[in-house]
Amino acid sequence: MMIINIVITTRRTWPHFEELLNAIPDHRKRSTYEVGEILMAGLTMFMFKRKSRNNADKTVRGNFETNYITLWGMRLPIMETVDNFLKELPPEDLEKLKHELVRSLIRRKTMEKWRFNSRYVVSVDGTGLMSFDHEPYPGCPFKTSKNDKKTWTAYALEAKLCCGNGFSISLGSIWLDSSENIGDDKQDCELKAFKRLAIKLKKTYPRLPIIIVADSLYPNQTCLNICENNGWDYIFTFKDGCLKSIQDEVSRLRLLNEHLTSATLFY
Repeated sequence: MMIINIVITTRRTWPHFEELLNAIPDHRKRSTYEVGEILMAGLTMFMFKRKSRNNADKTVRGNFETNYITLWGMRLPIMETVDNFLKELPPEDLEKLKHELVRSLIRRKTMEKWRFNSRYVVSVDGTGLMSFDHEPYPGCPFKTSKNDKKTWTAYALEAKLCCGNGFSISLGSIWLDSSENIGDDKQDCELKAFKRLAIKLKKTYPRLPIIIVADSLYPNQTCLNICENNGWDYIFTFKDGCLKSIQDEVSRLRLLNEHLTSATLFY
């Protein structure tokens, strides 16, 4: 039943979903499967919680493939075919697909009821996806422990549109990449990546009314200026020692408010 609901929801929300998949450029010299069939096979591995590529191939037994073709109207390639295609596919092509799907949701006003002060809530946060004891690619950020052991982490900064029902939808991603600093000790960081992510968000969704929410790393003059210049509202976690001048002003306003409240009660 869950699989059928996924199919129904996909077709209702994006009636031309298969066409969008097949619109992605095909870089192969020879092809047995259409681009849409390969991408759908990769997507359904996660939709159907098939755990891994190897397990996905093993679970294709009985009537699974027949039912898959009936539901999606597509053939089902093995995961090695999917992996080989994705290895050569520029990430930008998949991002274009993601942006078109998100724009469709916005045009349909699917998430209107979860606006805050008439704006879409967009959380910004970094996350480490995988760690390595070797450098997996040039410029991968690393940390050095007290015993001089290096650990490399594939790290991404994500902007996600938050919904009141617990869903979050990716609007844009930026990889932390220190390749421009190879040869020195400088590392890319979340705040540097936010500058690049903000450019991507504004270019992709130029008129989208959003409010940025982020942790206590972000309340600084650079981030505030980026949000204000882009016409974005913002809510940042505030902690002691951060933006001391503002903190002093808030303390004075609190004292003033307490004084006025006491004077009013006395009067």
